This record gives sequence, C-alpha cells and structure tokens, in this order.
Amino acid sequence: MILKQQEIPRLLNQYYPDIKDIKSVRELNTKSINSKNFLIITEKEKFVLKQFLDDISSQKMEKICKIIKYCVKKNIKISEPIYNIKKKFVIQKYKMYLLKYYEGEECSCTNEQTMDLAKNLALFHKELGKISWKYKFSRNRKRYRILNKNEISDIRKKIKRKKNLDGIDKQIMKKLDFFEECKSQIPKKSTNFQKIKTIQFIHGDLIPSNVIFRNNEVNTIIDIGSLRLGSVYEDLVQSSFRFSIKNTNNIISIKNKILVFLENYNYKKFEQLKFEQYQIILLKLILEKISFIIRERYFYKSNLWIKDLSKYFKFLDLSKNIL
Repeated sequence: MILKQQEIPRLLNQYYPDIKDIKSVRELNTKSINSKNFLIITEKEKFVLKQFLDDISSQKMEKICKIIKYCVKKNIKISEPIYNIKKKFVIQKYKMYLLKYYEGEECSCTNEQTMDLAKNLALFHKELGKISWKYKFSRNRKRYRILNKNEISDIRKKIKRKKNLDGIDKQIMKKLDFFEECKSQIPKKSTNFQKIKTIQFIHGDLIPSNVIFRNNEVNTIIDIGSLRLGSVYEDLVQSSFRFSIKNTNNIISIKNKILVFLENYNYKKFEQLKFEQYQIILLKLILEKISFIIRERYFYKSNLWIKDLSKYFKFLDLSKNIL
C-alpha cells in the first residue's frame, strides 16, 4: 500500500495525535526506489514521514529505530525517530515511521566538513559498537560475493546467446576484462571483513546525500534503514571515498581528502587504516557492488540497481587510479 499525499494528515492525526496545526505536506524528491518521504510542516516543527518500500520487515525497522533512538540519547548526530501513539516507531500496516526534520545542506566536501564528518562517524561507530548482536542484521553475503571465473564465463555466454543486446549488455561485455584486471589486484589473503573482532553495527550507506551539514558541521546523518552488521572499515572506506570524489575527478585531490578523513577518524577500538589496506578494501567494496548488480541481472533476472552500474564502473576506474 503506497501512501498518497492526501492521506498523510489523516494518518498523522490517527497515529501521532500530538502533532497539531499541520500547515502543509509535500512529497520529497529523494530519487530513492526504496522509500517515499513526505515533509510535514506544522506551526512549530517539521518532520519527515518515511514509508519504506523494500523487503525490509516492519519488525526489523522497529529494531533499527530503537538502536538509533539509543544513539540520539548518546548525543550522536543522527535523525531521531518519533514514538507513535502505541509507543512504537513503525506503523506496520503502512510500513512507515516519523523522523525529526533537520535543516541544512548537502556537503560541498571542504576539508573542514571532511574532518567533522570523520570525527562524527567515529563517535557513531563507538556507540554502535556497544549494542548487542541479538539484532541479526547482515546483508546477503552470497549475492555480494565477487564474481568468480566460472560466473564471468557464464555471463559472457549468456550475453553472446542473446539475440538483441541492449546498452547494458554491451557495457558489461566491454567491462568484464577490466573487472577481472581489478579483481587480480586483490591479494588472496586480503583484509577479511568477517573477522569476529571487527564486526559490529554500521550505517551501511554513508554517502554525501545521507549527511546534512550546517555551518560546515554535521547536523545529522540520515537514511537509517541501511543499518546492519559489518566492519567499521566498510563504512570508513565507503564514506571517505564517496565524499572525496564529490565534485572532483582529480586523483591528487581525492587522495588528499581521503587521507584527511582517515587522520580525523578516531575510534580507538580499531587500528588506523594504512593507505595500502584502504586501497584493497575499496577495490573489494566496489567489485562487490558491481558483482551484485551483474549477478542479479544474469542469474536472478532482476535489474535491481542497474542504473547505478555505470557509476560503479566509474568508481572502479577512480579507485584503480589512486592505487
């Protein structure tokens, strides 16, 4: 049941009776296929009503909201979920929950913003590291596994057998050699994300559009639905890379910003990443994302995230150049 804008005032009145004097409701254009978001403006406050459309369960999202509420109480700068009339966060019938709205802007990725984000990410990881593993949130590692030789061979055969190749098929066929070349640069005994000592809760999708800044400081981290078990190094590498490449393709500038991020990330439980380690983890993360998209297309008949494939091949090219 996908929410319609005209339904929102009635639902707010039913499930959030303390929210009064609603002035306007409008849908936010977030370009997300996983959710619909509505900005709620009242006389005194603003909120975001979020409906999640992916396969995440209401029970899991409720647990995520509880984790985030704990982090808010520990003064972590992350979007605060709001209790509904049942003293819960998620309305199961509509797969929706309410968050506080935070003013600000997306990052311009100055060094000042980079340093502040690194410091806030370390604080966030520190609090997430205290939370029990009884919440078993982990992604499907099998589908994110880097494509092996047999899979790549099968994909080539599948593409050659197709009578009418589209642009995606041609792109993948052209890039498979490059994919294998990058894969060969990962040592067989590279950093293992699944080592018990490194596993804890992480954000899982900390990219520029998921952080709101104000006066060059982090105002809040958003998009909490990606929270899962993983290595803090995944969050650290992905976020520092994505923020460093925003608005530039200059390799020297990208590398310098990454180094600034790493120098300001201070989570004493974990050793500071050396740049050589960073490079290997980055390659693995990008190859895993590309593998997921290609595997979905040719083995599961799904085009999930296919629009992001060109972007990830670009990331792969950039990551290879900073090695």
